[in-house]
Amino acid sequence: MPPWVDARVRARSDAPDALSASAFWPFPDLALLELDGWTDHVCAPLTKDKPVRASEPHAWGFGRREEGVDAVGSAASFSYVGVDGDGYLQLRAGDAPPGLSGAPLVCPQRRAVAGLMSVSRDPRDARGGWASPVAALDGGPGVPDELARLGREVLARNRDVCWRHRNAWQSVLPIPGADFLADRPWDGAEVDPTSAQPSAMLRAEFRVVPYRFRDTELSDFLDWCDSKARLAVSYLDAAGGAGKTRFAIEACLAAQARGWVAGLLPKQNRGGDDVPLPRLFVVDYVEEREVAGLSERLAGLARSATVMAPVRVLLLSRPAMGQMAGWALEPLRELASGAALAALETAKDRSSAAAGLAVAERRPLFDGALREFGRTWRGPGWTLRGAVELDLSAGQYAGRWMCSSRRTTPRCPGRAGSPVAGPRWTERSIMRSGTGAPGCPKSIRGCWPGAWRSPRWPAPGMTPKLRRSSRSFPN
Repeated sequence: MPPWVDARVRARSDAPDALSASAFWPFPDLALLELDGWTDHVCAPLTKDKPVRASEPHAWGFGRREEGVDAVGSAASFSYVGVDGDGYLQLRAGDAPPGLSGAPLVCPQRRAVAGLMSVSRDPRDARGGWASPVAALDGGPGVPDELARLGREVLARNRDVCWRHRNAWQSVLPIPGADFLADRPWDGAEVDPTSAQPSAMLRAEFRVVPYRFRDTELSDFLDWCDSKARLAVSYLDAAGGAGKTRFAIEACLAAQARGWVAGLLPKQNRGGDDVPLPRLFVVDYVEEREVAGLSERLAGLARSATVMAPVRVLLLSRPAMGQMAGWALEPLRELASGAALAALETAKDRSSAAAGLAVAERRPLFDGALREFGRTWRGPGWTLRGAVELDLSAGQYAGRWMCSSRRTTPRCPGRAGSPVAGPRWTERSIMRSGTGAPGCPKSIRGCWPGAWRSPRWPAPGMTPKLRRSSRSFPN
């Protein structure tokens, strides 16, 4: 921010009477300035609504802190009382020193600027003061015509522009506990080699391997999040292990860094459907969600979504053979209405985020995966002994398996020299780790197929359910 900026007064309140004994300027004590050349600033949202009664509006300005010393900028907090007969907002219980005049008065409940500081009750005591309401820009008793005309233009432009700065603005007004409104199993997730199975490294939430070759798709997704739409939906259909969950995690982490509430949509609303913050919710295995319940959640999110607190929903699904892209949206469309239906009808396909990899991308991804898996399991000092000779041009290596799930090396984990050498897995050990739970093919995918998809397939004694679940994997 520059130390000063040239400006021109376009309109203002009437000047005070020189004979008046009042410390107040004629209502509303406002002036509109046109800045000369300075546009690189945050545009804060304005509200014509009064502050919520008994709320604690905040201001930040350059009130004098010490006599004879330049102000450095300081915060002030007040208790809102109500509106006086001439239209000023009355404030109590706050210090309004000289120099605070003109400071924006923010109502935390409105999450917008409701007024500008005008008059101090006592510059030597914390007794509050008065503020000029933003609503005066819309005209009314005592407001000059030119000030009202330009004021309405300012209000209209503010509505059109302020949403572009919503990430910066929302960071000024954090909501305690907002981080717990979405599920984020990746927060603090680490693989413990002393107790975990080697397959734990393959789970997307552990993020063992750096995320690569999806910068364009991730950037496009974040641009979509930053659009003006109140509610918008995207979907990503791909087979298991293609990288859907990892893409969703990386998108959530990026959105969270921008101040969004981001994570998996809990099955029960924990307040995320109503919180006035930008939100990104991911629904994994959308085909396993109860349609009526999910439709109702979308309707609730649509009701609370605004341009300043938008909602983005990413639906992840695993289509069966022959199903069209976006198939999982059809049951939701049948029950949806209004804004939720409009968002589903215009849903964006994100399947490119799980598209196959070019041959040139596979080798560095494989080498990086092998290195990171080995270091995670064996320690940071682990190095590969000798080169791994592998032709990665075959179609079965086109997917994202090296950083999400499925195979990691051409050797099985039980073979000597493998970075995670250990006992050869059997159906019993797989079932003991929970992968044989009914209707749980994802947990089976969390195993290392190279360890148990052996030439002796199916293994003796293997149950039909586990045999059927394994058919989706290449030999």
